[in-house]
Amino acid sequence: MAEHGSLLAAVAALRAPGSSAVEQPVGGMFRLVEALSDGVQVRTATPAVGLRRDGDGFVVETPTGEVRADRVAVCAPAAVAARLLAGLGCSFPRRPAAPHMWRY
Repeated sequence: MAEHGSLLAAVAALRAPGSSAVEQPVGGMFRLVEALSDGVQVRTATPAVGLRRDGDGFVVETPTGEVRADRVAVCAPAAVAARLLAGLGCSFPRRPAAPHMWRY
């Protein structure tokens, strides 16, 4: 991603020729995970059941044990992410104050 300057540019560089407007890397979305994980540990198919601070880092609780990390990226559906982030003292409204729409 660093060589392209943005996530969108990195995905576009991996896009299959003649593909639709929906960006998808050649070889599928897992290629994106591989590209973004360069130099970091990424665990796929590993559910996080808890998240807490530990000094300057974090502890992610999984069904198979704890994982310690300097940083975490929560890539989960909103309800799951809200539950995990609640362990860090974050709270979110159940519904947004106003509907949001993004146009590209």
